[in-house]
Amino acid sequence: MARPASNRNSNPVTPKEDRYSGVNILESQVVFVLKGNRTPPYERLPSEIISLNPSTKKKEMARYVAGIPTIWKGEQPREVSKSQVIMENGRLLVEQGDTTLFEYLTTIPLFNELYEIENLDIIAKDKNANARLNRRALSLLDDKLMDDSGLKELETVCRFLGLWSPNMSRDMIESSLTDFIVGTENLRANPQMFIDSFDNEVVSTKALVERAREMGMIDFSVPNRARYHGEGIDICVIGSGEDPVDALVNFALSSKGVGVVQKIRSLVGED
Repeated sequence: MARPASNRNSNPVTPKEDRYSGVNILESQVVFVLKGNRTPPYERLPSEIISLNPSTKKKEMARYVAGIPTIWKGEQPREVSKSQVIMENGRLLVEQGDTTLFEYLTTIPLFNELYEIENLDIIAKDKNANARLNRRALSLLDDKLMDDSGLKELETVCRFLGLWSPNMSRDMIESSLTDFIVGTENLRANPQMFIDSFDNEVVSTKALVERAREMGMIDFSVPNRARYHGEGIDICVIGSGEDPVDALVNFALSSKGVGVVQKIRSLVGED
């Protein structure tokens, strides 16, 4: 299934946007350093500056206030104090997630002329590699969504990743796995784990055990024991604090658990 093309801005990219297009301050910290061997022009950055607000398309007063999620003075509370931004030996660390400071720094014209992000080329290469990995994972997802056998594999992957819920529709599976691949505000992107989940014995065995538990074929009601329902015979012992499903999976794939996977398959009708 083809994924809709992303909306693209028809406006030309400004030099500022182009220079920092490979940087996501939400994912990692960055360090600004002086270009070449120049003497630092100032150790303390300007506390306010007039700049173009891209939202209003007007020149407005910008200032950095720690803890306030905007650099534009007109959008900030009145009773706040400007935060001092001080360079140390021509270097300035911007912590991961500090989008406001990053925006303020990249708004100062002189700062952008004299300073650059350390290892920006490496950051850009990493971003390009991540983009390629995302495309590969999304393409794999699209392929699996095309038929019932692929959907069955996606159910297995969802179970392993903890994304499964009863009666998930095709659209719900697609949405959940897309979020897992590309990431959300509360979920870190993990396209490689998605790709690695296919043709994986641990993944398929865990999904099998989860299905058997849902169908009532596996019983974890006796403390520290996994049993076939109604037989009263232990399959394996579960260690204190150990997840019962993970414990059974590990046992089933060990030399002591020969035949367990096949029996569970027969119980759920997959033999």
